[in-house]
Amino acid sequence: MLFMKKNLIKGMVALCVCALFASCSKDPGFETPSEIEIVKNQYKENFIKKYGPIDPNQSWDFTHISGNATRAAGDPYSLVVINDIRLAKGFAGNDKNEIKAVNYNKSQDNSGYRAWNPNLAVTLTPAFSCATPDENPNINYSYYHLGVVYNGVEEDMTANINAKYNYWYDISGYNFLNHASRRVINTQDAAGIFWVAYPTASGRSQATTDFNNAVNAVLTTRGNKYMITDYKEVTVSSGRTYWCFDCNADGIYSDVICLAEDANVSISKRYMVEDLGASNDFDFNDIVVDVIQDANYNQKAIVRAMGGTLDFILKIGDKEWSKSGAKFVVTTMYNTEPTPEWNKVLAEFDVTGWNPSTNNITVTVKDKESGEAIVTIPFPRTGDVPMIIAVTPTYCDWMLERVSLPDDWYVIQADGEGEVEE
Repeated sequence: MLFMKKNLIKGMVALCVCALFASCSKDPGFETPSEIEIVKNQYKENFIKKYGPIDPNQSWDFTHISGNATRAAGDPYSLVVINDIRLAKGFAGNDKNEIKAVNYNKSQDNSGYRAWNPNLAVTLTPAFSCATPDENPNINYSYYHLGVVYNGVEEDMTANINAKYNYWYDISGYNFLNHASRRVINTQDAAGIFWVAYPTASGRSQATTDFNNAVNAVLTTRGNKYMITDYKEVTVSSGRTYWCFDCNADGIYSDVICLAEDANVSISKRYMVEDLGASNDFDFNDIVVDVIQDANYNQKAIVRAMGGTLDFILKIGDKEWSKSGAKFVVTTMYNTEPTPEWNKVLAEFDVTGWNPSTNNITVTVKDKESGEAIVTIPFPRTGDVPMIIAVTPTYCDWMLERVSLPDDWYVIQADGEGEVEE
């Protein structure tokens, strides 16, 4: 895959979560307003020094439900999101060992298999691919695909997902899956639609040409061996759910493994906060809170982690919540080291008045000595240095303590990404 680094974004972005940093304590006390302003200015300077100048059009909401991508609950669409421009990719690295340990051979383990419903509303993000043996060992498959056939016409939903026999590709590390597209398919007309999972081969040999021609000849015919009739569902300890597909009809379902989310239900955002405990701390784990709105517009917040040691008041919409008020020890860091539980619930409470479009959330930090409010941090305006960012919860795990977001957490995809020759 081709990636080009750029100074804090213009256009398409992805948030990648990885990197290691040494651990150390944080939390100075503040005695005067001027001291607060000095630390704020130092934070801004250090952020720009580390990540580069900020484009004035940069938004700090990285969720794929913001702006024009917002979906109304119940829309009759099947969403397949491939390398979403606002995709945070840290989840795959944290789940990879569990995913690799699963038995994907249906003849050996028949658990977790589900019948495929072509008229569904789901967001699928390819996260892993491990090629398996096929009926023609002379062909080195280079790509796997998920597609939809509508009224006799096949549309490739996943571009070319790179695959190599017995080799695990994933979306989070250096061994990137090769795919770069986003498709939205209306599946309301179930009578005229079905899905396919199939392989293609790279190269210029006659065997390769013959194989690809044979695959293409059967793709649009109902009942062909590449028609999706079932899939394997795997839920890992993080709470994330994956759907696994067999693309070469050998009964092994590790060819394409997608993160799966229900597209019909809720709007959710994860807010990750820095609390000015230090001017060079960019782990964004001082407060990690998920805010969720269901199809009936009921809202709730779930506090996942608190890596800061200053007390705070978290205001979401009309609701206020504080670390000390909920009887947590203010100076204790929760669920940020050494091995966080990604689905842990530290606290859960109802919220009213949250606006997902405007991100009406603030954090008021208290002085560690006096307990007085010293600064209120709003969701950042476009182009400002951020102390709060919004990400999609399922996609983005928070950083460990004092593990900064990596220097290249902003990247731009080069035009034409998605085609790799082997």
